[in-house]
Amino acid sequence: MRRALFALALAGVVLYGAHAYRSARPVAPTSTPVEAAWAAVHAAPSDAAAWIVLGDAESAADEMAAAEHAYRTALRLDPEDVTAKVRLGFALYARGADTEARALLLEAKQRGADAPMLDTTLAALEPVAARATPTVRAPPPDDAEVPDVPDAGTVVDASVVREPKPAPRERVAAAPVEEAPARSFDASCELPLTRLRGGGTYGIDVVVDGVEARLLLDTGASITVITSELADLIGLARDPHRRVRAITANGRVEMAMGDVEGVEVAGRRVAATSVAICEGCVEGLADGLFGLDLVAAFGMTLDVSEDLVRFADCRR
Repeated sequence: MRRALFALALAGVVLYGAHAYRSARPVAPTSTPVEAAWAAVHAAPSDAAAWIVLGDAESAADEMAAAEHAYRTALRLDPEDVTAKVRLGFALYARGADTEARALLLEAKQRGADAPMLDTTLAALEPVAARATPTVRAPPPDDAEVPDVPDAGTVVDASVVREPKPAPRERVAAAPVEEAPARSFDASCELPLTRLRGGGTYGIDVVVDGVEARLLLDTGASITVITSELADLIGLARDPHRRVRAITANGRVEMAMGDVEGVEVAGRRVAATSVAICEGCVEGLADGLFGLDLVAAFGMTLDVSEDLVRFADCRR
């Protein structure tokens, strides 16, 4: 029922926007909708509208994990994009992530969104608001004794959280005193890249949830991928409700997905990033693939003549 409602809502809001966007970016008539959308994303990885079109195409192909990731990337590029909020909200509702879905859809409605089935979906999510109402207790009087209460742990919304495995000391980056902003103007404007495989590809050094890693800079990958070894090292929980299918050097594979807390590059940080988790996808050469979603989020431009990337947030 939820998937049917999502499909109906998506059909009502996609048609005109997708047509208008594609008319501005002509593609080969033999391309599938997903291939055409990927081509638009590759041409303009920082364009939130391109990622929304990709999400719509993935949704139509029933690739819901990939669609959700595309919508999240669009929202990261433009946090005020109401269309991205609506699309992501419907996608989350379709897989049962009601709390986050309601927050996004309610915000979109307050910002003037008028999407088909929006009110119906919010009405269906109304019980979530009732469950989320906190119980407020009056504080004890100043002279009352307050007993120590042992920490009962943290309950995370319907997810099993594993204790992270301790990382080797030499691979853990020093914890910053304050969380670095996603965009910084005092960091270096250029980052040298390391050529790998005899110069055929680039490696970029990153920090994923406090662990240093090297990812292949892959301009053909829309989504960032990490190896299962790196996922285990940082204690990343696989989301049982999200899987993505992709074509790799080893053929078509299906991968689990998870959400890392942050990826850091050259003094910049992008928070709450979805990644796919793959076994054997980089043949031991690196810890994963640095996809176009992070290229866009960090505002990177690749300069192959000088083997470096430049950041759009630099003031010259």
